[in-house]
Amino acid sequence: MTILRILKALVFLGVLWRIAANAECPARLYVATDGQDSWSGTLPAPSLSRTDGPLASLDGARDRIRALRAKGCPLAPHVILRGGSYRLKTPFVLTAADSGTQQHPVVYEAYAGERPIVSGGVEITGWIKNAQGIWSAQEPRHVAQLFVNGTRAQQARAPYDGYFRAEGKSSTEDHYQLRYRGDDIRPEWAGSGAEVVVLLAWAELRRPIVAVDPLQHIATLAGPSVSYTREDNARYWVENVSGVPLGSGEWREDERTHVIEYKPRVEDESQEFEFSAPVLSQLMMISGDRKAGAIVHDIEIRGLIFEETDSALPATGFADSQAATIADSAIQLRDAERIRFANCTFRAMSGYAVHIRQGSSHNAIVHNAFYDLGAGAVRVGETALPGDNAARVESNDVDDNDIHSVGRVYPSAVAIWVGQSSANNIGHNHIYDVPYGAISVGWTWGYGPSAADHNQIEFNRIHDIGTVLSDLGGVYLLGKQPGTIVRNNLIYNVGRFTYGGWGIYLDEGSSNVLVENNIVYDAESAGFHQHYGRDNIIRNNIFAFGHDFQLMRTRPEAWCSFHFEHNIIIYDQGYLLGVHWDEGGYTMDRNVYWDLRGLEPRFGADSWQSWRAKGNDVHSLNADPGFANVADRNFQLLPDSAAIGLGIHPIDMSTVGPRALPR
Repeated sequence: MTILRILKALVFLGVLWRIAANAECPARLYVATDGQDSWSGTLPAPSLSRTDGPLASLDGARDRIRALRAKGCPLAPHVILRGGSYRLKTPFVLTAADSGTQQHPVVYEAYAGERPIVSGGVEITGWIKNAQGIWSAQEPRHVAQLFVNGTRAQQARAPYDGYFRAEGKSSTEDHYQLRYRGDDIRPEWAGSGAEVVVLLAWAELRRPIVAVDPLQHIATLAGPSVSYTREDNARYWVENVSGVPLGSGEWREDERTHVIEYKPRVEDESQEFEFSAPVLSQLMMISGDRKAGAIVHDIEIRGLIFEETDSALPATGFADSQAATIADSAIQLRDAERIRFANCTFRAMSGYAVHIRQGSSHNAIVHNAFYDLGAGAVRVGETALPGDNAARVESNDVDDNDIHSVGRVYPSAVAIWVGQSSANNIGHNHIYDVPYGAISVGWTWGYGPSAADHNQIEFNRIHDIGTVLSDLGGVYLLGKQPGTIVRNNLIYNVGRFTYGGWGIYLDEGSSNVLVENNIVYDAESAGFHQHYGRDNIIRNNIFAFGHDFQLMRTRPEAWCSFHFEHNIIIYDQGYLLGVHWDEGGYTMDRNVYWDLRGLEPRFGADSWQSWRAKGNDVHSLNADPGFANVADRNFQLLPDSAAIGLGIHPIDMSTVGPRALPR
């Protein structure tokens, strides 16, 4: 055989080998609700003979990839899910063994044009409609949340709208004593499964009723009172109440008979209903073991819908301290790197959606939709300081997400929470319809050790927050945070209940933070508030139309709280400064102040002249800053603006909020 013939034979054998390899190492695996995990998974639909076709489950796809790797297949195929609902019996778990590479990540994605649903709920059947239009079914397990056609139904609530008010001060007893008014609470609610939700400043307490004394008007709740927050004449409501007619769209469960009742809304009565309730608290666990050298890495999740999770509560209910950090999270990452969730939807959950936990870095939660959540959207880091470098959580991205309608079970939840974690980027998110705060970073009160540093909070659009609780911010920081930057955020319509609706809020010990190029307007309490901290820089921001105050500072200290320069403050109601300013401990200069009522600004007890005589705002102006149209909240500076002459730079908000998903 000549050399040429040998070469041709080798080429031919190589072609045959590649054909065989491609058959044994497919580039794609398909999953469908009509598939079977015993099939090859290489077909997007069942064959005509139904002898082959897609796989049936995420677990089946993961296990098939493991089997292919064991046979020597070098690259992981893309897993493509067809449309339909995949109801999980256990959380979907990925470990270090399921990792990809940076060049070839393992991908779980939606089939083009279809939206597969990964659900932790089970369907409830056997419903009967009575003459009054009430649907009922018997369900042996406890149901905490009911979803009707994929939408959260309101548990029967008293009052149907608004709140009851407790009498007097908050309870300090070992078992919470709720002093109620009139007949707001009924004796038959004790032991029936009814739960009281009490709102206490920045947190909430949810506990079952165990006893009712109608003579003294005292309801005893399961579990103790709390010491960290109190509120006089607190608001509360009662859920899962019996003995009262169901309101439109309400449901309730009798824990003694296991009967669930639901009253449809009038506009829904002609529909067919699908009822489901969550049975899982977690949908997906991506867990490595960094200390054992087994990091899970390089996995992408694209275009999936995650929905219906529970948030298991102890028999005594719960009392939250802040930000609903006790709530479960549907998706959890531990010891994970380069995990990416993109273009997914997270909805109809009882707790948080995603939690990036210990030992995790360089992960991305980007271009997703989060709504109808019991708590918030994303958590990054832990409440405790990392024990060693292996436990650190850092350099994660939470960008370009749309987040709204959160806090449905835990009103104190925040949309995005970063605890003891550093070098994260929280950018270009759209956050609204939040009962408490939007973005919270840091978890150290005071000047103690903190692992939250060098975080960037930028280009977020935040509005219509603080609709239920008090003491909150559009951006809220805690503790020493060197290198942390809050910039180019647009924050407006910040509410509160009794106090503390602030746009940017530097709380206890917030230090070494740069706050620049933000626009904040229409905050109930003030656009900017620093409780206490040191050496922060507040520059080139616009704080406009605070209702009570424009700027607040509530604890003077021996050092410099902040440097406040090149900012514009414009207002038409309330006061310029709130609380402690007479003691000094800050520098302020090259700012523009303008009161649209035609009044000269007053700095506490000081006039404009006496304030400057103390060395404050020596180069600042009391002048119209020259905005394009303040009535329409257009804060573009006109070319002849006096602010520009002072060295203040225009703030570009053209790219604030989510950017287009890259193709």
